[in-house]
Amino acid sequence: MTENTTPVPPQLPPARPSPVGYQAPPSSMFNTALLKKVSTTVKIFVLAALLLLLMIPLMLVRGVLQERSNYRESAEREVAQGWGGPQMISPPVLAISARRTYKEFVNEKEIERSSTHPFLLLPSDVKASATLVTTERSVASGLYTFPVYTAAIEMQGNFLASDLAKLLQVEGIVLNSASFEFLLSDLDGVAAIESFKIGGLDIQPASMGAALNNGTNAIGGPLSNPEAPVRAHTMLADAIAAKTALPFTLKLKLRGVRSISALPMARSFSFKVDGAWPDPSFIGGLLPAERIVKPTGFSASWQVSEFNRNFPQIAARDADASALERAAPIVTLVQVADVYARNDRAGKYGALFLVMTFAGFFLVEVLMKIRLHPMHYLQIGLALGLFYLMLLALSEQIGFNKAYWVAATAIVLQVGGYTSAVLKAWKRGLAAAALIASLYAFLYILIAGKSYSLVLGSFGLFALLSAVMYLTRGLNWGEAPAEPIQEPANGATSNGAISNGVVK
Repeated sequence: MTENTTPVPPQLPPARPSPVGYQAPPSSMFNTALLKKVSTTVKIFVLAALLLLLMIPLMLVRGVLQERSNYRESAEREVAQGWGGPQMISPPVLAISARRTYKEFVNEKEIERSSTHPFLLLPSDVKASATLVTTERSVASGLYTFPVYTAAIEMQGNFLASDLAKLLQVEGIVLNSASFEFLLSDLDGVAAIESFKIGGLDIQPASMGAALNNGTNAIGGPLSNPEAPVRAHTMLADAIAAKTALPFTLKLKLRGVRSISALPMARSFSFKVDGAWPDPSFIGGLLPAERIVKPTGFSASWQVSEFNRNFPQIAARDADASALERAAPIVTLVQVADVYARNDRAGKYGALFLVMTFAGFFLVEVLMKIRLHPMHYLQIGLALGLFYLMLLALSEQIGFNKAYWVAATAIVLQVGGYTSAVLKAWKRGLAAAALIASLYAFLYILIAGKSYSLVLGSFGLFALLSAVMYLTRGLNWGEAPAEPIQEPANGATSNGAISNGVVK
């Protein structure tokens, strides 16, 4: 009979009991805290990368702004071609061609040679005035509007005979020809020359070609020519002999766009401008000695001496006029509501606006324990960039102020509705809309307060940073918590040995 035996499973050694007081290391808690820390840090870098990426659409919008501004300048040049551009005028001068005869030795032989030198003789004193009748011209179906003017200009002054005598006292100099001229930057703007006289002689003005070295045009009439120099000789010789001044007058009407200036081509030059434009600018050249600016118009006057102009009283006809231009009184008709200038000011704050918006949403994320994906940030950033394009497009049609609030309202509603849908809570969407609206209000204050924008901006940023520091003062930004130190229990030592003699 066969014995039935059942295989006995192998006996495992008894499990060693864990030392009293021993605890497994909190690996899961440490890994979670470390993951949270790494996730927050990575997200900050991702948001920084998104901000850099969003600079591209902002730059594209600024490119569109520059393009539209160039269109406006082209339209202004188009108006200037048919009306007259920015005008620069000078008082009348005497243009003299003097022939100098001199001798030189060639191969031990004395040869007589001659050369012709064109000069400009400036008047001694000039009193000039300009009264501007201003209006606005629009082109491109009213899209672009420019200030234009018609100026009634009057000048009177004197030439000193002693100045001409100095020229003729040079050995070998003989008067060849002379003409009486004034200089003008744009001949298209000459509406009428009502009076042009020197020494009681009426001059029939005509184009005399270019003068100076800045592209100005000369308008005047000949007093003499090489074939018939008697009239000029007689007039100038009589003045020199009598040692009296040679008076002149000029009256004309001049059309122009945006600005008018006068070259101070006299020892003593006074210039007064009156106009009905409410926003003149006197930047450039010398500042006016007196000025009055009212909502109904302005009045300004200048007094320029020969020490301010750095230009000789007797100069070559093609002399450099840059020194005269630096001392020239200039009046510019400014358009305060220039939409392109204000759009440019708004665009300069685009990067700051994105940073503040992202910081606000990230702060809400941290404080309210919610999570937003970087794609959410990207779409919100694109909406903020779209604001500047909408602002530019609308401001050309309805003006900057209305366009700003229409575009801002549209973006606020868009971002608020999007945030409500993402977070599935209308209150949080309302908070996001309030955040964006407050930032747009702050941006408008910066744009509107030109004189105080730096002060308002710096203190506003200081207040925002202070608020962020206060709200986040208690956050540890995802750092791993310190592990608690476990006290040995039942006499266990720190290395897990038992004090009653039990082997490890």
